Amino acid sequence: MGSPIPPVPADGDWVARYAARAEARNAEARARIVPLGRGEQPWPLRIAIGLALVFSLGTLVLMVAGVKVDHRSPSASWILYVVVMFACAVGMWKHWFQAVLAFMCLLAIALVILSALLLRFSNLLGLIVPLVLITLGGTLFWKLVGVLGRIQMPQRPSPSAKG
Repeated sequence: MGSPIPPVPADGDWVARYAARAEARNAEARARIVPLGRGEQPWPLRIAIGLALVFSLGTLVLMVAGVKVDHRSPSASWILYVVVMFACAVGMWKHWFQAVLAFMCLLAIALVILSALLLRFSNLLGLIVPLVLITLGGTLFWKLVGVLGRIQMPQRPSPSAKG
């Protein structure tokens, strides 16, 4: 079958071994991360920037066109949404960590709302559309996690700088 699991030492030595193994794995993962280059725009970041621009400009066009929701005119929350989305687009273009993180938070909120919509679907389209959007949005969210790590990554010193 396999070797039996060794007993856990009572003195807490296993905690130190686990921490050392975890730190070694973390160091190996950090060594593989390449910082985002100046002007480099990976595809998940380009898609996120495009979505933020489309949502902000689309909402602005709807406001100017006088579209009403539930027979009410757009409120200050629409203006706030336009400003936040446009700020996210500009910030992501400039590789600002906080802008990518803010967009990811908004994306996560949208994914939760789409998941809640699945509880009330009444036809096949009401099932398929949220599932497709959740799949695409979840994939974008996961890919942005990697981009966020590359943005956060400090520049490595050049080999000649090591003494």
